[in-house]
Amino acid sequence: MKNPAFERFLRSLPDDVVASFNTYQLQSMSAALKQESRRHSVDLRVTIPILWKKFYLVLLVGPERRSIDRRKADRAKFPIWTVGNAFVLLMFIAVGFLVATGLWQLKLTAKDFLQPESIGDSHPVEIPFITTEQECVDSNRSWENGKCIDYEHDRRF
Repeated sequence: MKNPAFERFLRSLPDDVVASFNTYQLQSMSAALKQESRRHSVDLRVTIPILWKKFYLVLLVGPERRSIDRRKADRAKFPIWTVGNAFVLLMFIAVGFLVATGLWQLKLTAKDFLQPESIGDSHPVEIPFITTEQECVDSNRSWENGKCIDYEHDRRF
């Protein structure tokens, strides 16, 4: 059975070094590199086309299994605070703020329109297509100051 990680490893070595390994050493290295890779709880990999370039985004989430020394080495090799990382962080904060603001506005709007009406809560409205007092009274509305007023108007209508 092929082991792509092991094959890449061997291709990265000089030919004379590969030739110096005996069968037991090759099998041991292949077995070590073949250890089943651990899956992440979240493994999101996407390509984002922007104008004429493509960028990739990788998000991996899972339990931390690296040793302290490995984490220190990774932090030295890949520092968190770079210009690019700061820009992306600011973009996430800006998008988060916009989403939170939108949700807040939606909550305020929904609060006004979706709460049940209380008994006796009135929202009078003029009915523009009724122009005579008789039509207004016949439709169970009130005639006031030359206008037909409906006191049973639902503000969610």
